Amino acid sequence: MYNFFMIKALFQKTREHFRSFGNLGPWPFCLRVIKESLIVTAIMVLLQVILAASLTLIFGGYDEIITSHVGDRYDNLTLKLFLSTTILTPIRETILTQVIPVAIMRLFKAGTKLQIIFSFFVFSILHLWFNGLASFMTGGMVGGFYLAFTYVYWREKSGRIMALITTAFCHGVFNAATLSIVWFLLKLG
Repeated sequence: MYNFFMIKALFQKTREHFRSFGNLGPWPFCLRVIKESLIVTAIMVLLQVILAASLTLIFGGYDEIITSHVGDRYDNLTLKLFLSTTILTPIRETILTQVIPVAIMRLFKAGTKLQIIFSFFVFSILHLWFNGLASFMTGGMVGGFYLAFTYVYWREKSGRIMALITTAFCHGVFNAATLSIVWFLLKLG
């Protein structure tokens, strides 16, 4: 019974936390979403590294699953890749994983929570399918939730256009920060 009350309290705190976003304008909202999602992503990456290191110690060779994929993708970070990842991909993914799923859910008169869950699910599955487990756990799950939340929130508050712009902007800045950090870390190592 004690665990039930702890979980209930955690959900209540989480609900209060995300309700506090309502006092922010679009750009402070974006900055807060970007900051929080980068922090949560960093925690997820750290957990992945710990998991990979643990599996390597136990079974050997599992660290290559994560590092070879990341290294291949970011070794030759070009302006084309950077622009694609920070401008084109956020717009395309916002349309495919937020605009369309939320529109479908609204057709069925789904509430805000179901709109966020469905958009989050679509975003996460696409990241798993196209980019693998590491991307699913960081970009898919963390980014998927924050971007779904951003789109649904601004869709309700200011309409589709503002929701699209705000969500794509948050996504682009998040991708730019992530690419920059990965590139920097690869240059160090």
